Amino acid sequence: ALGAQRGALVVLDARDGGLLAAASQPATFPAPGGPAPPALAKSYAPGSIMKMLTLSAALRGGVDVDGLFPFDCVGWEAIDGIAFRDWMTHRRVASIDEAVAVSCNLVFGRLGRIVGRDRLDAELRRYGLVGRAGTEAGGGPSDFKFEVGALLAEDGAHPEFALARRAEGLDSLELTPIGAALLAAGLARGGSPPVPTVPSKSPGVVP
Repeated sequence: ALGAQRGALVVLDARDGGLLAAASQPATFPAPGGPAPPALAKSYAPGSIMKMLTLSAALRGGVDVDGLFPFDCVGWEAIDGIAFRDWMTHRRVASIDEAVAVSCNLVFGRLGRIVGRDRLDAELRRYGLVGRAGTEAGGGPSDFKFEVGALLAEDGAHPEFALARRAEGLDSLELTPIGAALLAAGLARGGSPPVPTVPSKSPGVVP
């Protein structure tokens, strides 16, 4: 399905979490339980896609997101004595819409710190990042499990810096391709992530 292109592809039905298609190149990687398709089981650092869950946590928690703006992005700020850097200097960021469009690290690092670790982690857990065991699938083979992602240990010596990094999707998070598809499906459903399932009809799932 991917030819010579390395990567992974997952298609979910956002309405019910039905797995419609998945493909991986290479087809498998060595996993603890034996060779597995990367699309369904290999973890990666998610990066900026997690900023949407930081925003979701803020909105769910009643944070005055609009009150952050206009935001002056100078490219970095010191948190716990460490330089927390943006990927570029965005200067004046007028709104949360613009912050999303330019993927401003400083805005989402600040937002994550306002939300707080407990509320941010609660939002991440809603999307299945509860550890490495994954999410049990229903509606198909009862023993089929998807690896969604994991919350990893943070830098306890620099808690505010670690929280800002988690809010932008780095250092202490892992996410699989199917976990990324679940994130998108949950946002499409207004913040209610579906449980990924294997439909009774054979989906286009290939290694």
